[in-house]
Amino acid sequence: DTFNTCYSLSSVVIPDSVTSIGSGMFYNCYSLSSVVIPDSVTSIGDNAFRYCYGMAYYDFRASKSVPTISNTNAFASIPSDCKIVVPDSLYSSWTTATNWSTYASQIVKASEFNG
Repeated sequence: DTFNTCYSLSSVVIPDSVTSIGSGMFYNCYSLSSVVIPDSVTSIGDNAFRYCYGMAYYDFRASKSVPTISNTNAFASIPSDCKIVVPDSLYSSWTTATNWSTYASQIVKASEFNG
């Protein structure tokens, strides 16, 4: 719950030392517009980014594997035009992975992202 309901947070670059984004970590951070997530993150908890109404994109371009998400609500209520940017080589794995498939329409290849 570190940043839960932090209304002034606008962008985040998660450090390489972080391996997990906990449940509710960025819950209700409605001013948050972008998050860069390093390869070191291997799991994302439930409600981690729920109600981040201002999100433009999540940047997973550094990932070498698809992190697990514990629940389909990890990104619940993000804008419909928000993009989840992933490495081209992992695109098909990402869009079909457990719980990620819920967001398949928002997952885009890095080569097709103009952010």
